[in-house]
Order: sequence, then C-alpha cells, then structure tokens
Amino acid sequence: MAITEKPKRKPQNDDTEQKAKTIINRGMMTAGEETGREKPVTFRLTDDVIRRIDAARKARRVKTSKQSWFVEAILDKLESEGF
Repeated sequence: MAITEKPKRKPQNDDTEQKAKTIINRGMMTAGEETGREKPVTFRLTDDVIRRIDAARKARRVKTSKQSWFVEAILDKLESEGF
C-alpha cells in the first residue's frame, strides 16, 4: 500500500475567499435578514393570545413558525399604518 502526501492547496487571494464566505452565509439567511441585521426582542403575551396565535398558525395550509408568524404580523401592521 503506497502512502502519498496530502495534496497542497493552491493559495487563494483574499477576495476569492471572502466572496465564497459571502455566498455561503447568504444561503443561511432569509429574505428579511439580507436587508438588515436581526436583533432579539422579548415581549410578554397572555396564554389566551398565545393560544389564538397557535390556532391561526395551525389553520394555515403551510406550516409557519412562531418567529415567522410574528414577523409577518408586525410587517402587516406597519404596512397598514403606512410605515
């Protein structure tokens, strides 16, 4: 059994490597994340409101996470108020 050396990598310039990282990271983002950075937000809801939200989510034809539902609801509200 012959043993060979590990193939040497050709050095890439920093520009090519940075472009590759950008493409890879973009694949992990949602459409909303591309325009700005997300910041965690904490707020309190009553059990009744949470149950109503869960019922609205389950009534959809396509499954939606709570995160996505909240973002969509907030964006709809902002749009309806002209922002």
